[in-house]
Amino acid sequence: GPFVQQARDLEGRMRAAYRHALAGLKSREAARAPTDDDLGREPPTPEELAAYIAHKTGQKTGAGHVTVSNLRQLIAVNSKDIIFFDVDGVPGWPASVVFRRLRGFSVNDLASMTYEANLLKVMGEAGVPGPRPLLVDETGGPFGAAFMMMERVPGSQQQAANLGAAGRAVAEDIAQVLARIHQVDPILVARPTELALGPHERILRHIERHYDQWRANSAEPSATVEAAYAWVRRNVAVLSDATVLVHGDVDLRNMLIEDGRLSAVLDWERSHVGHPAEDLAYLRRDIEALRRESGRPPVDL
Repeated sequence: GPFVQQARDLEGRMRAAYRHALAGLKSREAARAPTDDDLGREPPTPEELAAYIAHKTGQKTGAGHVTVSNLRQLIAVNSKDIIFFDVDGVPGWPASVVFRRLRGFSVNDLASMTYEANLLKVMGEAGVPGPRPLLVDETGGPFGAAFMMMERVPGSQQQAANLGAAGRAVAEDIAQVLARIHQVDPILVARPTELALGPHERILRHIERHYDQWRANSAEPSATVEAAYAWVRRNVAVLSDATVLVHGDVDLRNMLIEDGRLSAVLDWERSHVGHPAEDLAYLRRDIEALRRESGRPPVDL
C-alpha cells in the first residue's frame, strides 16, 4: 500500500545519500597518506604467538611442543587485525587458529573481546555454527591491544550471485540459525545496562547511539538521513515488546559457506538485546538476492 511505497522511496533516497557520501569519503581518503590506524599494528611473529600460547596453556615451545607456522594476515577493510596461523602441540586445540585484535580505532564503542568470547560459547551451546574461542586477553598482553584467539572454521564468504541454485539451501540455513539466535535467553548474554530499560526505551537508545556515530563521522550533512532517523524515532512505538538477542550485523559478509551450506556466523561485536525485526530487516536484501539467484520469487515483507 501507500505506506510500503513511502518506506521504499525513503530507503531509495537513503541509499542514494549514502552512495554520495561514500564517494566523497573515498575521494578524501585517497588523497591522504595512510596512518598507523589504517595499517594496523605489526603482526606478532610465530615465535611470539607460540610462547604466549605455551605460557597460557601450560605447555612448552620448540620441537615436539607448541609451534606456530604458516602465519598470514588478512588485508581488507576491517575494524580489527585478523591473522590466521597453524598451531601444533596444544592438546584440545584445532590445527588452524584465527587471531583477532582491536585496532587503534573502533566504530563500535561496545566492542569487547571478553563479551564476544562469552557470546560465542553461548551460541555454540545453542547450536549456532561458529568458531570456538580459545584465548582472550583484554589487556593485550605482549600484542598491544585486546585480542582473541579462536578456532578457524572451514568455509568462505560468498555473495548471493556466486551461490546460484545453492542459494535456497543457504537461505533456509540462515532462517534456522537466526531462529536459534533469537531463542537464546537474552539474560545469558545481556550487558547489565540493556536489561535496565524497557523494550522501546532500549531500542531508542540503540538508535541514538547510531545517530551519534553518524553525526560524528558523516562526511557532510544529509536531510534524507536526518528525516530517516526522525521517522524511526516516531515509529518505535509500533513495535511489539519482543525482546531477543540480536546479532546486529547479520548478512552474508559475516557468514561462511562450505559446500553450499552455512558453516559459521561471525563478528558478534555489534550484538545486543533488541527486537528480532532488526536482524530481519538487515538480512532482507541478502535473502531476496539468494532467492532470486536460486530461481525463487522475492519475499514480500
